Amino acid sequence: MHWLAFGSMAMFYALVYYIGARAAGKRRAEDNDADGMMLAGRNLPLFVAICTMSATWVGGGFINGTAEYTATQGLVWVQAPWGYALSLVVGGLFFARTMRRRRYRTMLDPLTERYGTRLTAVLFLPALTGELFWTAAILTALGATFGTVLGIDLETAILLSAAIAVAYTALGGLWAVAMTDVVQLLILLFGLALIVPFALSFTGGLAATYAAYTAKFGAAASLFPSREALGTSYWTWWDYALLLVFGGIPGRCTFNGCWRRATRVRPWGSA
Repeated sequence: MHWLAFGSMAMFYALVYYIGARAAGKRRAEDNDADGMMLAGRNLPLFVAICTMSATWVGGGFINGTAEYTATQGLVWVQAPWGYALSLVVGGLFFARTMRRRRYRTMLDPLTERYGTRLTAVLFLPALTGELFWTAAILTALGATFGTVLGIDLETAILLSAAIAVAYTALGGLWAVAMTDVVQLLILLFGLALIVPFALSFTGGLAATYAAYTAKFGAAASLFPSREALGTSYWTWWDYALLLVFGGIPGRCTFNGCWRRATRVRPWGSA
């Protein structure tokens, strides 16, 4: 056991739980119903809403997967950052205002209006399946990080992380989730800013690292697709790209978090 790392992770989890518990104590009385728990009264501040939307996408699976594909497949296959970002832009332009005006809770609400509850119950099944796989991916990524930093087994890391997340969510609802997302996103940005210069010091600097990277991957070291980089996978790349951009709108983050959060932000000039 690496006790210094263990102490750091314990402090991080204690801070996250404390922030969630404090958010629970500061919830307004009118936010104690079901809508208040799930939607935070549709009244999150803009900064908090932006942070919690970003943190919903940029989780452990996102960070670990981006690093893995950058190191093994080349930047050309690192599609999630810009693909999911574009999906939020498209969703914000064409869906967010309408969903707030109609006071929807999830992406299933408009389907219920159009097709009824029975068919919506069937359509809920793929959403539930995606939710389970996404949760598994996040917890697996977190467990792998725990195992690397602390030297503990995967099952223990997953159970501990899940228990803390369930505890502060049960206490404070989406207010707790949103406030802890702000803390976690700031810590993530600080950690990445701290570790990148440290890592570059071992690879000879940014210029030398990029030169070695382009020498290894060639055309695949660019974000832009080309037949030289992709070969027979050229159209597969476009298929994945469109899946991320348009499939991200009804996807796990959007369905379970982003629209509920984004639609709580009052658009400029709206009633």
